[in-house]
Amino acid sequence: MDILVTNQYAREKTLTTDEINHKQELITQTEKIQLQGQLKHRKVMIDDQNERLIMNQQRLFDQETQLRTYQEKVLDQEEKLNIQKHKLLDQGRQLIIQEQRTNLSTRKIIDATTTNIKSRSKN
Repeated sequence: MDILVTNQYAREKTLTTDEINHKQELITQTEKIQLQGQLKHRKVMIDDQNERLIMNQQRLFDQETQLRTYQEKVLDQEEKLNIQKHKLLDQGRQLIIQEQRTNLSTRKIIDATTTNIKSRSKN
C-alpha cells in the first residue's frame, strides 16, 4: 500500500512537459523583464553621463572663449606698451641730441670767452 501511495504521490508531483515548458517560459519572461529593467537603468545612467558631458563641454568652450578674450587683451596691452616704449626711446634720443647741442653751444661759449680773455690779456 505504501508503494501505491508513493507512486500516486510521485505522479501528482511529476510535472508534465507542458507545465515544465510553461514554468521555463515564465522564468525566461522574468529574466527578460529584469534585463529590460537593467537596460532602462543603464540607459538613464548613460543619458545622465551624456548630459554631464555636454555641460562640461559647454563649460570648456566658455573657458576657451574667456581665455582667447584674455589673450587678446594681453596682446593689446603688449602692443600699447611697445608703442609707449618706442615713444620713450624717441624722447630719450631727442634729449641726447639736445644735450649734445647744449654741450656744443657751451663749448663754443667757453672757447669764445677763453679767446676773449686771452686777447684782453695781450692788450
